[in-house]
Amino acid sequence: MSDLWTTLWGQFASKEETDLDKLAAIDHDLYDVRMFDRVLNLEHDIPVTINEEVSEKGEFRNAARLFDIFNSFYKAFPHVRESVENHNTGQFINNIMDSEEYQLLRSFTTLEEFGSALASFKLFEKIQENKELQKHTGFATDSEPREEVADINVGDDDNLELDSQDEMRYAIRQILQETKEDVEQTIEALRGMGVGKDTLGQMNSVDAFEKAKVLERSPSLRKIAELAGRMQIVMKKAQKEKIYRQSGTVVGVEIGAEIQRLLPAELFKFLKLRKLFYRDLLERKLQQYSVEFREDLGKGPIVICIDFSGSMSGHAIIWAKAIAIVLMRLAEMQKRVFMVIPFNDGVLDDWVYINDKGHLSLETQLEDFAKSSPIGGTDYVAPIKKAHSFIINETFLQKADLIFITDGSCEVSTNFTEWWKKERIDLGITMYSFLINMTENDTIKRLSDQVIKIDELTEKANGIETLFSL
Repeated sequence: MSDLWTTLWGQFASKEETDLDKLAAIDHDLYDVRMFDRVLNLEHDIPVTINEEVSEKGEFRNAARLFDIFNSFYKAFPHVRESVENHNTGQFINNIMDSEEYQLLRSFTTLEEFGSALASFKLFEKIQENKELQKHTGFATDSEPREEVADINVGDDDNLELDSQDEMRYAIRQILQETKEDVEQTIEALRGMGVGKDTLGQMNSVDAFEKAKVLERSPSLRKIAELAGRMQIVMKKAQKEKIYRQSGTVVGVEIGAEIQRLLPAELFKFLKLRKLFYRDLLERKLQQYSVEFREDLGKGPIVICIDFSGSMSGHAIIWAKAIAIVLMRLAEMQKRVFMVIPFNDGVLDDWVYINDKGHLSLETQLEDFAKSSPIGGTDYVAPIKKAHSFIINETFLQKADLIFITDGSCEVSTNFTEWWKKERIDLGITMYSFLINMTENDTIKRLSDQVIKIDELTEKANGIETLFSL
């Protein structure tokens, strides 16, 4: 946002309340003014333009419209002041709030500082691009006569004709739909970037604004982050199901004293033969269900080997990088070490990342990681040896889950596969191989503990729940 526009907002926000009432259509209080002022101070690169040919009072009017749009999204119960609801500005805001698209947008914005700011600035920018719509919405433009722009009292606007109202509603619904799509994609990408929640459970605005700028300057990272954001939903679901599975499976009946696993007959004993029940409880002779708990293989660090050969160009590498970002988030959640080993016909050492104390973090290198391009052929041996070297030399990488993503095959000697099988057992390594648009081959089968074929490069890909339940 330009310094001039920010300065004008500061002048507008500091005006007397009586003047503020003449400008803002939505009922507001001092908290709303301070909230919007905070948003402007947080974001200095908001894509809102100022036309310096418009008079200062005209820009005050535009500041008021942006303030109204922000309040319509942020406030729990926004409403237009009675004194202006029958004039252009009041009709414009009401048409926004009456639309279905606005109601859907509110799921991202109500009492959400960043979501409201994002939706407001996106919508404001689209209105600025639509000169016809501006004529009926109380916006100042460089084509208006100076004396007309100077009249900042929105209550003096004439009522719109019925045809003009219909046109405005249609135009508003169109730009709201576009705004909704933009906001959804940005929120999705920010989720993929790991933007967290604040103490009130809302999106951390400072973190969101900062990472939104990164996404703005890196289209390649934005594509990866959007897919990663959708994948994180699948990952969280898989983790919840994993916790549920860990409650165990009933396999029979045994003697013990686990209250939560008692048979119905023992509960009846508690009601009718309480002394006998307490005796059996003390002697641990109550009948209870015998439960078998599934021991998950995924326990240790996560090491992901990504095929960067030329055939992985396009959506395949975007999908693989999104997987890497989501697994990094999973490792962070579970306080596990995380490592990325990109490879083609050798290991790409410049792009090897480890998330652990004292090592390079992928979080700080996401832009470079996103821009890295596939090239060359495919060799399984080099990345496996690289992973093995790290695992045997770093104690914090022992018992690793090794994720191997590739779309190509290569020849591997029998001696190597036998050696790797023994090393996996000795070091407690579990290797999961994900084959992109290729059939399972004997080589990858011998190298892996589990092989999963990927036909659909989306967040719903076959076997992705297995990957995210590690």
